[in-house]
Amino acid sequence: MRFWRSTDRRGPDDCWEWKGGITGPGYGQFPLTHAKGTLAHRFSYELAFGPLGSLFCLHKCDNRKCVNPNHLFAGTQKDNLRDRAQKGRSLTGGKNPQARLSQQKLEFGRLLRSNGWTYSRIACRFNVSTVTMRRALLGITWGAQG
Repeated sequence: MRFWRSTDRRGPDDCWEWKGGITGPGYGQFPLTHAKGTLAHRFSYELAFGPLGSLFCLHKCDNRKCVNPNHLFAGTQKDNLRDRAQKGRSLTGGKNPQARLSQQKLEFGRLLRSNGWTYSRIACRFNVSTVTMRRALLGITWGAQG
């Protein structure tokens, strides 16, 4: 089968890395037709276990190029977010390229808070919502070190 020719299949417990095209985030891309493609790990899962429908295809091994069906499992978006967080891949705080707060702003915000400023006033100063500022300063989204 054409799909498996683009796969480095090894032992049943090893990662089987996709050798074809790769998406921007690093997942294998399998071209089904000239106009349409699918994620290679999703295609592999469906070959082995059947259609996923609206479910996500997640990696036990956390290797985006892996298409070994033994390393894949189906889950909801909530499962996908939980799995990402447990594996330390959540883009929170300073890891998020879209973050509106820098480490320097966060440290200044903590200083302002220690001097009696309200979360609302600090949030206004940095043009973010009160909830965003409160969560950052409490270490919920940024953690103690940002």
